[in-house]
Amino acid sequence: MLLNFAFKQAKLLNCAIKSPLAHSNNSSVRAIFTKKSSNLDTSSYRLTSSRQYTSFKIFSKNQNCINNNRRVLVVLEKNQGPSFYNSLNKPMSTTPVNLKLLESYDHIVQSNQDKRLYRGILLDNQIRCLLISDPLTDRSAASVDVHAGYLLDPREFPGLAHFCEHMLFMGSKKYPVENMFQKFIDDHAGSTNAYTAGENTNYHFEIATDHFKEALDIFAQFFISPLFDNGSTDREINAVDSENQKNLQSDAWRLDQLEKATSRPDHPYSKFGTGNLNTLKTEPEKLGLPPVREELLKYHNNYYSSNLMTLCLLGKENLDQLQQYAVDMFSDIPNKKFPKVDFDPNPFGPNEVQTIKYVVPVKDIRQLSINWAIPDYRDLYESNPPSYISHLVGHEGDGSLLSELKRRGWCNHLYAGSRREARGFQFFGINLDLTEEGAENVDNIIKLIYQYLKMLKSQEPVKWVFDEMNNLGKISFTFKDKERPINFVSNLTSDLHIFSMENILSANYYLTKFNPEGIRELYDHMTPEKMRVTVIGKKYEGKTDQKEKWYGTDFKMEKISNEKINELKSIELNEVFSIPPPNSFIPNDLSVLNNTNISNFPRLIQTSPLTRLWYKEDTKFLLPKAVVKVELRNPLVYFDPVNSNMSNLFVDLLIDSLSQVLYPAELADLKYNITPTNYGLNVSLSGFSDKLNVLLETIFERMATFKIDEQRFNILKESYQRNLQNFEAEQPFKHAVYYMTQLISEKGWTKKQLLEALNDFTIEDLQRFITKVLTQGVFIESVMFGNLTEERAKEFVNTIETKLKSAQVNRIRPLEKIHRNNLRQVIIPDGGNYVFIKNNTVHKTSSIETYYQCGVQNTHNNALVELFCQVINESCFNILRTQEQLGYIVASGSRNFGGAQGVRIIVQSDRSPLYLDERIENFLNLTEESLNKMTDEEFKTHVEALVLIKLEEPKRMTKQCDIFWNEINSHQYNFDRENIEVEELRKLTKENLLEFFNTFISSKSEKRRKLAVYVNPPEMNSELTPDKLKGKLIEDLNEWRSSLSLYPNAKPYMKIE
Repeated sequence: MLLNFAFKQAKLLNCAIKSPLAHSNNSSVRAIFTKKSSNLDTSSYRLTSSRQYTSFKIFSKNQNCINNNRRVLVVLEKNQGPSFYNSLNKPMSTTPVNLKLLESYDHIVQSNQDKRLYRGILLDNQIRCLLISDPLTDRSAASVDVHAGYLLDPREFPGLAHFCEHMLFMGSKKYPVENMFQKFIDDHAGSTNAYTAGENTNYHFEIATDHFKEALDIFAQFFISPLFDNGSTDREINAVDSENQKNLQSDAWRLDQLEKATSRPDHPYSKFGTGNLNTLKTEPEKLGLPPVREELLKYHNNYYSSNLMTLCLLGKENLDQLQQYAVDMFSDIPNKKFPKVDFDPNPFGPNEVQTIKYVVPVKDIRQLSINWAIPDYRDLYESNPPSYISHLVGHEGDGSLLSELKRRGWCNHLYAGSRREARGFQFFGINLDLTEEGAENVDNIIKLIYQYLKMLKSQEPVKWVFDEMNNLGKISFTFKDKERPINFVSNLTSDLHIFSMENILSANYYLTKFNPEGIRELYDHMTPEKMRVTVIGKKYEGKTDQKEKWYGTDFKMEKISNEKINELKSIELNEVFSIPPPNSFIPNDLSVLNNTNISNFPRLIQTSPLTRLWYKEDTKFLLPKAVVKVELRNPLVYFDPVNSNMSNLFVDLLIDSLSQVLYPAELADLKYNITPTNYGLNVSLSGFSDKLNVLLETIFERMATFKIDEQRFNILKESYQRNLQNFEAEQPFKHAVYYMTQLISEKGWTKKQLLEALNDFTIEDLQRFITKVLTQGVFIESVMFGNLTEERAKEFVNTIETKLKSAQVNRIRPLEKIHRNNLRQVIIPDGGNYVFIKNNTVHKTSSIETYYQCGVQNTHNNALVELFCQVINESCFNILRTQEQLGYIVASGSRNFGGAQGVRIIVQSDRSPLYLDERIENFLNLTEESLNKMTDEEFKTHVEALVLIKLEEPKRMTKQCDIFWNEINSHQYNFDRENIEVEELRKLTKENLLEFFNTFISSKSEKRRKLAVYVNPPEMNSELTPDKLKGKLIEDLNEWRSSLSLYPNAKPYMKIE
């Protein structure tokens, strides 16, 4: 599998807990590695400071939670723009514009499907800027990227660049109020964020379009005259320290820092980039060094120079107006003419290569990685030699490295790719997830890797492989979905340091030059004597002799013997390996249907006792793509812990069996996902409609005829068991969210119950169970949306039914209607105040989720809950995190499923959960004061901010289909929910909101229903005895849950027969 290291790190090493965004179904991290990513990488790992915590949605595997409170996305309609193919390779023109503008770039390669207008400019202070005009956008966005990151930290102050990123949000001379920017953004339906990487620091925001100019002015002052106020210094050091504390038991962070710690000690790559209280305050004070603020000013003065910055503005204004914004607001950033730093190209010296590390992880994981330092190929982005090798080494089809490793039972997943760390050097890596037997065959696996590399080296780079990669990239670029504005501008400002203005949009998608010589030269760097091997596993506990300084990772590092190196250098070819065949899933027909919009919402076009089909033609996105979502509902899958385990294993085995045959489909942007739920199995397909039928037929044919392979069963069952056990090492806030879900759900099986039942079935039991799930009490509901006709949608459903029936000798018993209901939420008694406590033995921090149940789901209540969450969003973050410094993770929002809903607040901290509970209650008391003092204008501002959020249109076809599917899956069918709830929102008054608060949230209310989950390390137990608690202790989860009544499910908006 191709691994974009930057994408992987952005997923794994993101140190902020971001709020879920529009239509997101899952805010939890589901796997260590990303399933699929581009073969072109962009940056190194990021230290992200999330400034915006909005509707905090969690979608647990054991609980369907549908949250209609969404953050803002954008859909951009089509208009005329330059032709994609005709604009390739056109010369760049340079035109003086005015005294504050040096150059203007008129020709930027863009897809003919992208109708936005682009212009590149160079300000007189040397800021490179990309302007994007989209008159139909409902969110404007901006980003500044500074080409300076933690690799430039002074050795005496690790984490200074990251600390600087935090401090820039704390006010400027022109706008000295500390929280002004965040509040302005929040009041106008926006969000803001930042991250610090090795060689760059990126700042970005988005906001409702009418307030873009004002927000830009505040934002620009970050870089012109930041305040760096003394009063903020200690608090933000604590925030950095809390951020670091959160990551201390994260294997991803630990392994990344271990790579740095075992590099050349004198190379910048060896630095600790996050920083903590010790590095930024305690240790410098002990050594008599200058205060950190002085070093901060020095760092900012040295590196925050306009010639090291890039800027991107996206708005509804025309290009001339956006250009004027850039000139007026960003030309005053001083140009200190500081040159870009080129780092030493050798982060590893003779002592750091030809090594193997044995590492003890926190979680029970087994991994093998091989890494090589390679030259910096950023200037060769038009050919990008590493992408060719990534494509082949990461392949999963016949003749691939992974195929052979899986056949031998040594590996489940393999990822390969390059990572640009900083200007001057980058890395190429191969990462493998090992089975138990694989962990005993590390040397043999390494031999197979070099046999595969030898097969590649033994032949000239294959032109048709490059051409196929290029073709896939061009198709992807031409028909790519639009990105959320804040992400779009953030990525572009980072890329502006690397790519030409002409190719800034296309360079990450496809290549223009075949470079066989560059590929051959890269092979010369991927040799045994230059490699670094890391083996990770619990089996090395007690066998290590070193401890990494910053995270405390136990490891042992040895030189690989010359004998082994010579054996690898002279290794023989292995005939099982070959170049993959041409990709049969590349679409041939990319035409778009000329559909007539019959309805704005899905309509029911086929029903039977066995199936129900919803269909919606696409008249908005106009792409040759479609989305198909199918639920095979059968209550058997979640009947008890044994069945739940078998459902999960069936899905794991099914996906595992499909991976080899469907990997080419993934490369061709055909995506699929199969997941077990509380109600059955969900199958999601998306991508180019031309080959979607082949994907669907392949999946359901394999599902219907599935036979369990004993070797894969044993391997995946052991992997599943470790995943259940590894939940203990998850962040405390995830434990709080998980147990809250368990407490308020009608039914749910805990990890402990699942583990206890894991050996209560055999392979034969599972094979029989699969047949029952597909034949006994089944109801198939689906939605199909996009570049499909009604007839083709019906053909898809008929294919599913035919495949299942043919494999089961035409005997499928439909599910009775009475068994199609969703799980419901328990009713917390009026005046109830309950506390559930669980220990987390891995982390030293604690966490709390408080939940205030607010009654049944209906239009009026939905509007009130969401409006209250909008009102407290910024103040909750500001008071609990920024002012009180309770912890880095602070979130608030709604929690709604099973017919009911409520308000939730989540905090992770080094303080006791009991203390956190008290501070949350104090915050709510302050909220009562602010509600009483709220002016009509402030109330209207909050209402309109929420209206903007709710009326925002999804910009991706898949996101639009997610909205449809959520309504169908929840059995509410309120497809016009946003408009209906906006109408209700605009009827609400301040008095309605006060009444809501006084009834459901206020501690004085006799009707308040509060439930709190405390998660804490065992050493805090003495602080949490029943006599010290403010609420009634829940001693047995199942007993408490079963003693309560249940809410009815929300009434459907339309009657479905």
